[in-house]
Amino acid sequence: CASANFEEGRAEGTELEQYIGVATSKEIVSRWETLKVEPSIWAVFTAIGEFPKELQSVWSRIYSEWLPTSGYELTGGPEILWNQSKDTSIPDYKSEIWIPVSKRAE
Repeated sequence: CASANFEEGRAEGTELEQYIGVATSKEIVSRWETLKVEPSIWAVFTAIGEFPKELQSVWSRIYSEWLPTSGYELTGGPEILWNQSKDTSIPDYKSEIWIPVSKRAE
């Protein structure tokens, strides 16, 4: 799942676009929408635990703790979420959050 084009502020209830699909370099059939993802530096975070509680906790900590102190900033590209499986009842469910970043100018 990729999320892009967030509304200013990214508050709960604001709009964004979500894409579900696959990565490919092949020609795309016209009936499908595409989201071009530029090469980037990716900050990757892993959430393991009760879904969605642990995933939401990691998202929150990325923006409240890691991003302000990391020396990196968002590039504006899509954020990617990978989930282990459709079965979200697994006690140690694993997700990955991929965020495109660049080194903050000093």
